[in-house]
Amino acid sequence: MLFDLGGAYLVRNRWPESISHLERSRALFRELGDIAQEAEALLHLGVTYRDYARYVQAVACYEEALPMSRQLGNALQEASIYHNLGLALREQGDIGTAIECFPRCLPVFPRHNDNIARARILHGLGVAFRYLGRHQEAEPLYAESLGLCRAVGDLRWEGILLLSIGRLRRWQARL
Repeated sequence: MLFDLGGAYLVRNRWPESISHLERSRALFRELGDIAQEAEALLHLGVTYRDYARYVQAVACYEEALPMSRQLGNALQEASIYHNLGLALREQGDIGTAIECFPRCLPVFPRHNDNIARARILHGLGVAFRYLGRHQEAEPLYAESLGLCRAVGDLRWEGILLLSIGRLRRWQARL
């Protein structure tokens, strides 16, 4: 229940409450010896910290959750952790390390028919390349991501991609 409340507070951008509930749920999962749920709580806690612009804490959560996911053989959770780790590192300014994270999770999501997760990862990698001025590498990633979003009818992410493509073209002086 604490875990679910933490998630509910997260989607409402009430980060302090989310952190409090997720920390408490994580402590209970640890006490129970439930590594799978503890890793999931750490993943959500990392997302909360990242959304709250507390990137150092987010990275610490992801780095602690990674070995748990590996121990459990949970490839999907490990891929989610790498994706979110890449986002946090990118926003923290460690773009080179962030770029190494995204390819680690890209092969996992097609095996689970999760095209939106793949689209988000491609977008995250594209943004990292754009931050580095590597526009030629960002452009095809955005295009593939946009195609995946359109194929499943995700209008929210289609809008995000169109905004990113517009920003990229502005940086390329292709107004």
